Amino acid sequence: MIRAAKSEDQHIVVLMIHTAIEDLVNVFTGSWEMKQALATMAELYNTEETRFSKEHCTIAQRDGVVVGSIIAYPAKEMYRLNAGVVRVMKDKFTGTADELDLLQRQIMASKEAFDDEYYIDSLAVLPVYRGKGVGKELIKEVTSQAKAAGYDKVSLLADITNESAYNVYLKLGFVQDCEMDVLGHSYRHMTKII
Repeated sequence: MIRAAKSEDQHIVVLMIHTAIEDLVNVFTGSWEMKQALATMAELYNTEETRFSKEHCTIAQRDGVVVGSIIAYPAKEMYRLNAGVVRVMKDKFTGTADELDLLQRQIMASKEAFDDEYYIDSLAVLPVYRGKGVGKELIKEVTSQAKAAGYDKVSLLADITNESAYNVYLKLGFVQDCEMDVLGHSYRHMTKII
């Protein structure tokens, strides 16, 4: 079953976001202590107008259990959604004012997709459910959302070092069109025409 995310999904979805974006959770939360980072990510999930908000999240559920999640939105909204992240994160930040300023500027300058794309920000499936079509179902749902919103292209980033994910995305019809450096990480920017 594919459905919209709910507040009560926050704990599993936050862990899935962490799986998908790894140490970038620390950057987007402004915390390098994992417990605090995950707590801030939960707040971002429950706050509208952030890129990690449940309003952009779709869930795959099997036998009453959340087994996968995908977060996607129009790429042209990324700057506004990053501003929401910065608003939440700055209240939790424990570093210096200069460190906060630098981090905020980096997040606001982050560009991961092009304005004509519907961007898949994160996609994660529980390990035991991988290879069973869950990711494919979630991408199919996001593709429908993108079409309904007037987009003819969806995009995502695949870590340059993650050949497994790259090959999965190729099988799902995505093609690499460029490489991007995002917050100190190198990615393959991949698109799919819908």
